[in-house]
Amino acid sequence: MRDYAKVSPQFWTKGSGKRLRGDSDAQVLALYLVTCPSANMIGIYYVPFVAIAHETGLGESRAKAAMARLAAAGFADYDDDAELAWVPNMAAYQIGDAISGGDKRHKGVAGELGKYAGHRFADRFCEVYGDAYGIRRPSKRLAPTHDQGASDTQEAPSKGLPLIREDQDQDQDQDQ
Repeated sequence: MRDYAKVSPQFWTKGSGKRLRGDSDAQVLALYLVTCPSANMIGIYYVPFVAIAHETGLGESRAKAAMARLAAAGFADYDDDAELAWVPNMAAYQIGDAISGGDKRHKGVAGELGKYAGHRFADRFCEVYGDAYGIRRPSKRLAPTHDQGASDTQEAPSKGLPLIREDQDQDQDQDQ
């Protein structure tokens, strides 16, 4: 979870927020996607839709309608199968228009992006920010972090946990 994020007051008077006027559900969802606990500086992150519906208080049908409006407005996109959100302008607001290779944020961007290598959102991120951030399309997924679980695949949590391999089970028995 991030400790710091930027939300511009201009959200209400310019750009996406202004285009969403009159649709309070879409405005709530837009602000949620920018500020939710799962969000990160690149704007691509795992967030189950059930969490979106619950944490915004919109419920599933209103949240789906609001997400469709955000996608139509170009504010955000959502992949139901991978349970990934992407807020295309998030990196520009959180990081800036460009970063140099020596900037410490460069490593952070590459690390976050590497978690989603091979996904269309990562590819689109590279198309939008690749040159300005000195980022190339990641060729493989990086090792999972503590918040991604033990699997290096992008399966939904409803698929269950991987089975313990026999050699892991024996190692655990020997440790006891």
